[in-house]
Amino acid sequence: MTYESLSLARSGQVATLTLTHPKGAFGPATWREVPRALSELGEARALIVRGARAFSVGLDLRATAPLIAPALGDPAKFAAVVDEMHAAIEGLAALPIPVIAAIDGWC
Repeated sequence: MTYESLSLARSGQVATLTLTHPKGAFGPATWREVPRALSELGEARALIVRGARAFSVGLDLRATAPLIAPALGDPAKFAAVVDEMHAAIEGLAALPIPVIAAIDGWC
């Protein structure tokens, strides 16, 4: 599958999830794509998460603000935005295989 904000590669039983944003920032595309990528791990026995240039600077505020700002006055909309973000992180945490953060550069 093709992704906008990440890539997924396999080498034997090891999968590598690479955040392709120049600073590894998590934006709306990342939140949507991480769960999809995790569903494609197949028989991988370990996952390495890395950045293309740096590991991750965190939330891409510029890209995410347009989603969060309109939801601030509506608890249900805000919860939906946060739930999508949480699903990506929870998906990584809940994997039944080791997840290795390959940190190099900003973090």
